[in-house]
Amino acid sequence: MRVDDWLIRAVRYDRERKILEVHLHAAGTYQHFGVSLELALKLVRSPAAGKVYQDTISGNFPFKRVRSSAFSVS
Repeated sequence: MRVDDWLIRAVRYDRERKILEVHLHAAGTYQHFGVSLELALKLVRSPAAGKVYQDTISGNFPFKRVRSSAFSVS
């Protein structure tokens, strides 16, 4: 799902595994594990999704970086 935010480009949520995948504009893509459906919905419904992400998800759930930014140079 596309998100209109300064930090987040898009999100994807796997209900069965409770994995929130967040595509950031400049920092790549991260999967956060154990995120509830309610919190994922709060993120995508918020007019300030970047703030919700920074305050409640980033640093509070185990995560894995799955892709680097499209802007990175190899």
